[in-house]
Amino acid sequence: MMQMLRAGGLDLMHDGQRGADEDNLEGYWEWEALKSLKKNPRLIEQAEGKVIKVISALLGQLPPRHRYRIVFMLRPVAEVVDSQWAMLARQGQNPRSERAHLIQTQQTHLDQTLAQLRQRSDVELLEIDCPALARQRGSAACGAEKMGRPRRAARPRPWLSLGFPPG
Repeated sequence: MMQMLRAGGLDLMHDGQRGADEDNLEGYWEWEALKSLKKNPRLIEQAEGKVIKVISALLGQLPPRHRYRIVFMLRPVAEVVDSQWAMLARQGQNPRSERAHLIQTQQTHLDQTLAQLRQRSDVELLEIDCPALARQRGSAACGAEKMGRPRRAARPRPWLSLGFPPG
């Protein structure tokens, strides 16, 4: 998604600390400092007008004094867990929980996060169905290549040029 937003002309906020690897061939496009958002909520001001990648666990930490346009990527939770497990296996690590427990925990987190975002008056939320996007734009659009599916180039659609950066 970050590559599509960039191709659509949007300015991305990232630090380049996590480059491309076997698990993410296009790189991670993350802003490491954002992990300290809870301790330093004013940090978000540095990203004004830019697109930032925020993990769902940090979305609740976004200070309400700003307005946000959030593109929320929806993937089947079991697929996310399987992807995480495959990444751990490539790193020689084992999961710390049973698959069924992880799926249930992450589904609960997803449901709660979306419910909170839908309630916030400072959030404009666009939910993207990753499997549908991957079928339409190619498997690389939502990380499907991690699951062993063939990679195809993803090209942005015109609506993506509208963007959803904070602002």
